[in-house]
Amino acid sequence: MDKKLVSEIMREMGRKGGKKGGKARMKAMSSEARTALAKKAAAASATVRTKKAAAKKKMGTFVAVRRRGGPSIRPSKPFPKPKPRPVPEELE
Repeated sequence: MDKKLVSEIMREMGRKGGKKGGKARMKAMSSEARTALAKKAAAASATVRTKKAAAKKKMGTFVAVRRRGGPSIRPSKPFPKPKPRPVPEELE
C-alpha cells in the first residue's frame, strides 16, 4: 500500500473519533469521576494563575502572552535604550 493512502485513511479515522471523543468520554465517566477531573483542572488553572501573578509582581508591569509552547511574559512597554558609555581617553 502507498504511504500517502494509509496516512489519509488513518487521518480520516482519527478525525471521526476525535469529533465524538470528549462527549463519549464524559458520558462513560461517573459523576464522581467528572467532578474529580474538574477539580484537577481547576487546581492546574489556579497554579498557572499564581505563577503568572508572582512573575508579574516580581518583574513590575508585564503582560502575559500566550505562545505555542505555553505562556511567556513580555514587558508592557519596551525597555529604554541604554545610554552610551563614555569613551576612555586612551582610545580617543
